[in-house]
Amino acid sequence: MDNAQAERMMAKLVLILSNHVGDRSILSEAIALARNNTLKSANPKA
Repeated sequence: MDNAQAERMMAKLVLILSNHVGDRSILSEAIALARNNTLKSANPKA
C-alpha cells in the first residue's frame, strides 16, 4: 500500500468509526485531542 492509499484508508476508517461512535461531544473531544497531538508532534518546541 502506498502513502496515498494508506491516507485514503485512514480517512475511511475515521468516517466508519465516527459513524459507530455517533456522539458528537465524544467525536469533538477526540478530534481536538488528535489535532493537538498532531500539532505538538509537528512542532515540539511550540
